[in-house]
Amino acid sequence: MSEKEKMLLGKPYLHYIDDTLLDDRQQCKAAIERYNNAAKPSEAISADERSRFFSAIIDPAKRTAANHSYRDVGAKLPTLIRPGRIGHRTIVEAPFNCDYGYNIHLGDDVVVSAGCYMQDPCDVIIGNRTIIGPNVRFYGNSASVDPTARKGSQGVLTGGAIIIEDDVFIGGDAIILPHRVIGKGAVIGAGSVVTKVREALTSLFGLLTHNCRSSTVTMHILTHLDISLTRIAANRTCCPTQSWPATRPARSAHLARVPLRIGACALRYRPKTTRVCAMRERGEGTESR
Repeated sequence: MSEKEKMLLGKPYLHYIDDTLLDDRQQCKAAIERYNNAAKPSEAISADERSRFFSAIIDPAKRTAANHSYRDVGAKLPTLIRPGRIGHRTIVEAPFNCDYGYNIHLGDDVVVSAGCYMQDPCDVIIGNRTIIGPNVRFYGNSASVDPTARKGSQGVLTGGAIIIEDDVFIGGDAIILPHRVIGKGAVIGAGSVVTKVREALTSLFGLLTHNCRSSTVTMHILTHLDISLTRIAANRTCCPTQSWPATRPARSAHLARVPLRIGACALRYRPKTTRVCAMRERGEGTESR
């Protein structure tokens, strides 16, 4: 079995040194460069011509420099020629970047904003009417967690498919990891890292997105995050005597599960002890201070 077949099947493969994959990536880079350059206003290239350039990214047979070689390979090993797809009225803003192109499948009425990168050793499927914000990253490769097995450029990577279902919104700078499925109608907030399969109609916001279901948004907030201490103090003025740990706490201590609120300060801290103080201020259940 060739390294390319291993890659497409999601098995460990030689990413850095296999000649066929190196050639695939080089041909894809050339097609991407032509597309991104054609999108410059100074080039004055029509939308139909730009669409033709993008078709060359997702379909190797349409790459002028590679037509002959790809058709020869396709006649012998047709399973290796897997052109991607772009649907009707889909918009892909430049600059756009990917590794292979032929594993990308875009549905109808999709919007891919500028700066998107799709690492596509396996399928990256984007459902109909999905909106992808600027600088979103789809990382389809993963390396071994065993340092002795990675072996640098001589080691193997493992690819995984990424599936985004219909009517999803992904905010800017979000990161999607391999083997992930984002359900229909889900919302991924800007800057989120999707580490697990997401259910339909799920809303995710923040740096870490774990165990979120329905419209409830929670996240683990640790003191090592780069968040202004003045904002923390501003949101707990009702408990001025509460002590906060100087070092990173355990996941279950102090800041175990803190609701995320979108507002001027982005992250609002509300530990359990502040609820009692808030009730005192409102005169609920106890005398006012």
